[in-house]
Amino acid sequence: LLTTDIENPIVEYTPLCLEIGRVAAGFLSKVDEWGVTVTFYNNVHGRVPARRLAAELGVEDPRMNYNIGDAVAARLLDCFKRRHKEENGGYYYQLELSLKTVLDTAEKSVEAQETANSSSVG
Repeated sequence: LLTTDIENPIVEYTPLCLEIGRVAAGFLSKVDEWGVTVTFYNNVHGRVPARRLAAELGVEDPRMNYNIGDAVAARLLDCFKRRHKEENGGYYYQLELSLKTVLDTAEKSVEAQETANSSSVG
C-alpha cells in the first residue's frame, strides 16, 4: 500500500471515508474458512464473508485462493456501528465488503435506485 497511485484511500471510520459503493485498495490481514479481513490505512478494516466470496466470485475455500498480505481492491457495501459487549465498552464499526469491484448492469441500476431512495429520505 505504499504506492502513490491510490486516490482517496480509506483512512478512518467517518461518513466521508465510508461512502457506500466506494472501491479502495487494502491488503488481506486474515484468511480463514469464514472469509477474509481486508485492512486499509490506519488499521481500518472490514470483512468479506466466505458466503459472499462463493456467491460473487465462485471461491469455495478462501484459504485456497488468498494469502495474508495479498493486495486487493474492495468495495464497501455497508458500515454498522456496534456496541462492545463489555459493560463499559464503547462503540466500534464493522465494515461489510466485497472483492467484486465491477458491477454488472443490473447491479448498477439497483445501486442507483437505492442511492436515489436514500437521498430522498430526510
